[in-house]
Amino acid sequence: MNEDLPKHPVRFRPYPEPENREAVQKERKEYSRELAEAAAEKHELYKKTYTDSLTGLPNRRAFNEQIGPIFENALITKTSIALMLIDIDGLKRTNDTLGHQKGDKLLQSVASAFRSPNIEDNALRPNDLFGRFDGDEYWAVLQDYKPIDNQTIDELNQSKERNIKNNFMAIAKEIGIPDELHVGLSIGIAVIEPGDTIESFIERADQELRSRKTEKYNSLKNDDIEFEDDRVISL
Repeated sequence: MNEDLPKHPVRFRPYPEPENREAVQKERKEYSRELAEAAAEKHELYKKTYTDSLTGLPNRRAFNEQIGPIFENALITKTSIALMLIDIDGLKRTNDTLGHQKGDKLLQSVASAFRSPNIEDNALRPNDLFGRFDGDEYWAVLQDYKPIDNQTIDELNQSKERNIKNNFMAIAKEIGIPDELHVGLSIGIAVIEPGDTIESFIERADQELRSRKTEKYNSLKNDDIEFEDDRVISL
């Protein structure tokens, strides 16, 4: 035996004598049960702290804790990331007209809008993050965000936004939301730029979202449709 090799740090308990075996086995089972319960309680506490109860998505606290490290890593590694801020248009109209149960279905459907039957068109990839702030406000962090082929960043943004909105409208129709409620999504996208700070990065996405909301307001106003002035994300 080579004495220079490090000794294994694990210490094994000797198997108990026959007369004590049952008591010891019972004690060890109880200890294992307590460990399992403690792990389950810890997991449940984590879910309550970082998960939105209605949708099961990561919540505002999860966003606040994750966006900083992701942003800093993108600066260090010189990789591109994008931040999406998303707001449902017409949620209050839906709740008032069809009831909160239908409104809850609409809230739960937003995550599905980011996924397409054609996996290549999915807005989210495995390393991307998606969550709900609260109310009708959502967030997404898209990592390694870059155009393909001869696409520009603007074209990539428009393609993502168009696919998400089309998927959402199809889902809204499936769950019975009529066209006259003018339900939809407003989306603001910011892509990290040289010289960005975390504050400027988030603010740019917020401004893009506000711009989209204003465009929708003006469009509906021109058609003599009362626009629901949904609360816009404030971070």
